[in-house]
Amino acid sequence: MTEKHKKLLGEVKLGYSSELEAYGLKAGIAYWELWLSFYGPMEVIEAQWQAAQRHFAKIDGAKFRIVDRLSLPLDPAKVEQYHEPEFGVPSLRVFSIGARTPWNPTPSKGHMWFSPIIPRTGEAIIEANRVFSEAARDLGMPLFRTFTLPACFWERSFIFILATPVTEDPATNKRYREGFKKLIEIGGQHGWGEYRTAPVFQKAVMDVYSFNEHALRRFHETLKDAIDPNGVLSPGRYDIWPKHLRGTQS
Repeated sequence: MTEKHKKLLGEVKLGYSSELEAYGLKAGIAYWELWLSFYGPMEVIEAQWQAAQRHFAKIDGAKFRIVDRLSLPLDPAKVEQYHEPEFGVPSLRVFSIGARTPWNPTPSKGHMWFSPIIPRTGEAIIEANRVFSEAARDLGMPLFRTFTLPACFWERSFIFILATPVTEDPATNKRYREGFKKLIEIGGQHGWGEYRTAPVFQKAVMDVYSFNEHALRRFHETLKDAIDPNGVLSPGRYDIWPKHLRGTQS
């Protein structure tokens, strides 16, 4: 990637960028790409491929290419080149995100997940990208720098799962932590709560669930007092403190 390409990507906001498109046309880089996977008997795959081309050919300038075509069973020596579970091959590789692996020999020192939940609509995806990309750019956070799609794990909502790296520079880590808290706050202002977070951010997440004078937190505290009156089970986890420690945190 050239410096000009990086600069254009860093400056572009959500939506159409004539400068980026012009650069792509000149450099032979597609403005956007869509990857499709088809499964089944070869006749079915071919029909799906033809249907996809018919559909997307309506877009002016659309081009099509076959990246790979596989026959089962896969060669065991090549199976790791693909996402194994898609072929029914058990693998825990997906859980090594950020760790040192043959595919990532120089990992970061760790990561902090930013995982806001949004409504399951296309409009919400666009709005969340707009809001968070502008915020991340202002905060200097390495998130939402390009258009980001959420995961579809649940039937009623979308979830973004984005990693903020932990670096060797204390000043950068401090800036990322403060920026992370601000992103949580901005998400809360739009009604988007966090799915999960590291302990250091759990109070910030709980704070945005403020409906009815923090009814959710008070409900959790009521349960805490009934089930664990002495406060010996994970005090402070998820910002749920035992009665004798509430309000004592700085």
